Amino acid sequence: MGGDQDTNDLFTALSAAQFTNPHMLKRLQDEYSNIQNKIENDELNPVRSTIVRLAIDGLWFAEMFGLALPNEELKQKIIEELKTYIKENE
Repeated sequence: MGGDQDTNDLFTALSAAQFTNPHMLKRLQDEYSNIQNKIENDELNPVRSTIVRLAIDGLWFAEMFGLALPNEELKQKIIEELKTYIKENE
């Protein structure tokens, strides 16, 4: 088994623990609230920043559960496009 698969398995196990343990889930929810608060209060457009955060969350979710993963080249292009998108019309 490759290192990427081992990492994905670890993320999946950790996520399962977080979603089935109310205390761990609350900590994750609090952390995401903190991240979102920072996004909404920095100098960048909060709508664009939130869209990018949700897209990155989706990439992470797809990687974690092996759901229609883009290849590495496409993933890097997506990330670069998101970086460009977030800075448009600043």
